[in-house]
Amino acid sequence: MNRKINLLLLFFCLLLISCTTTPTELKVAKQLIESKPDSALKILQSIKPQNIKSDYNRALYGVLKAKALDNNYILLTSDSTLDFSIAYYQKTNNQQGLAASYFYKAKVYKNMQKYDKAIILYLKAMDYFIAHKENTYLGITYRDLGYICFIQKTKKEAREKLQLSIKYFKLAGRVNDVHSEIVNIGRTYNVEKSELKTAITYFRYVLRHTKDSVICGKTLLEIGTAYHNNRLQDSALLYLWKSLKYPTIGTYNSARYYTLADIDFDIAKYDSASYYAKMALSYPHNFYTQRECYRILTNMEYLRKDITQMNKYMEQYKSSSDSVRNIESQPKFKVLESLHYADLMAKKAKREMTLFVVILLISMLLSGLLVHALYKRNKQKKQQLSIVKDELNQKQQHVSQSLSKKIEDTKAYHIIKQKNYKTELVKLIYNNTLYLDNWQEFKFEMNHTFNQIIDKLEEEYPEITQRELIWCCLHLLEIPNSDRIYILDTTSDGLYKLKQRLAKKVKLKSTKELDEFLKQIITL
Repeated sequence: MNRKINLLLLFFCLLLISCTTTPTELKVAKQLIESKPDSALKILQSIKPQNIKSDYNRALYGVLKAKALDNNYILLTSDSTLDFSIAYYQKTNNQQGLAASYFYKAKVYKNMQKYDKAIILYLKAMDYFIAHKENTYLGITYRDLGYICFIQKTKKEAREKLQLSIKYFKLAGRVNDVHSEIVNIGRTYNVEKSELKTAITYFRYVLRHTKDSVICGKTLLEIGTAYHNNRLQDSALLYLWKSLKYPTIGTYNSARYYTLADIDFDIAKYDSASYYAKMALSYPHNFYTQRECYRILTNMEYLRKDITQMNKYMEQYKSSSDSVRNIESQPKFKVLESLHYADLMAKKAKREMTLFVVILLISMLLSGLLVHALYKRNKQKKQQLSIVKDELNQKQQHVSQSLSKKIEDTKAYHIIKQKNYKTELVKLIYNNTLYLDNWQEFKFEMNHTFNQIIDKLEEEYPEITQRELIWCCLHLLEIPNSDRIYILDTTSDGLYKLKQRLAKKVKLKSTKELDEFLKQIITL
C-alpha cells in the first residue's frame, strides 16, 4: 500500500515538473533565433500557443515569436500572444521580459503607424535597456524613434536619435546597421532642397564603405530621391534603376516604384507613371506613399477623361489623406518624452514617500517593543522597586510625549513638503509639455494647435497681456482651474479677475461668453 502511494506521489511530482519546464522546441528556437532566425521561426510556427500549459512558457513564446518575425524582416502585426506576454510579465514583475515585450509591441504600433503608442512603449523599454546596457536593443530603439521623429517632421530630433543609434550599434559591433543609420541621417537632409550636397555626402560615404547589397539598394534609392526632389530627373532615374538591381526589405520597394511613377508623371510618361504607381501599391507601403500613388492615379484618370475611375481613386486619395492627417495630429515625441520622465519622477517621489512611511512604522514598532520590554521588566520588580517604578513611569511618559510630538512635527513637515513638491511637479509637467518657460515655443505650439489663435488675438486685441493669452490656451486645453492657479502663480480670486479683465478687453458682456468667443476664434 505504501509503495503504491509513493509511486503516485512520484508520478504527480514528475507531472508538475513537466508542466513548469520549458518545452524543447522553445529552448531550440531560443538558441537559433540569432544565428538562424528562419529556422527558429519555423519551429515557433509549428507550436500552437493553446497547447502550452505553463504561463511562463506562453509568455516566452510570445516574445520569441515576435523576435523571430522581426529578425526575418517580417513586419510585426497585432498578436494576442504578445499581449499575453506583457500581462504576464507585468503580473510577475519580470522587468527583462517586460522590456522585450514592450519593445516588440512598440514595433507593432510603429508598423500600424500609431506612433504615439509606439513612443510610449519604446521609452518604457528603454529605461531597462539603458540600465542594463542592452546596446543592440538601444540601437534599434533609437533608430525607430529617429524614424518616427522624421515622420513627425522634427528633423533635428530625428538626427539626434539616429546619432545615438549609431553610437549603440558601434558598441554592439553591428557595422551594417551603422551604415544603414548613416543613410537615414542623409535622408533627413534629403527633404531639404538646399541640403542636397550634404545628403549626397552621407550617401556616397556609405557606398564607399559597405558591401551589403540591401544597404546599397537603400542608398541608391535615397540618392535617386534626392535628385528627384531637386528636379534633376535624369540623375534620379539613373540611380533608381540601379537600386532596382538590389534586394530590399520593408517598404523600400513601394518607395522605389512610387518615385519612378512621380518622375514619369512629371516628364509626361503617363502610362509608365500609372504602371509604377500600381506597382508601388502592390508592395508593403505606408500612408504617405499610398496617398501620393492615388494622387498620381487620380490625375491620370482625369487626363484620360475616365471620371468614374477618377472618382474611385479620388476617394482612396481622400481616405489616405485622412490617415496622414491622423498621423500628423498625434502627439509629438518631445511631448511624450517629457510626460514619460515626469511620470518617472512622480513614481520616484511616491517610492520615497512609501519608504519614509515604512521606516516610520518600523521605528514606531521598535519603540513599542522597547516600551513593552521595559514595562515587563518594571512589572517583575514591582514589589521590590516601587520607587524606581514611579521614576521609570514618569520617564516613560515623558519619552512617549516627546516621541509623539516628534512624530507630529515630522508629519507636518512632510505634508508641507509634499504640497510644495506638488506645485513644482505641476509646473514642471506643464513647462515641459507646453513650453510655458519659452514664450516663442509656446506660441508656436498653440498657433499650430488652435488655428493661429495667439497671432489672431495679438492682432485684433493688442492690449491683451501674455498671461491672458496663456489663460486662453489653458482654457481651450481644458486644464483644471486648480492647475491654472499653479501655472499662472495666482489665486482663485486672481484667476477670476483675470477673466473679467480679458472679457472686458475683447468687448464681452460677461466671462460666461469667453468659452464661445474662443471657440469662434479657432474655428477654421
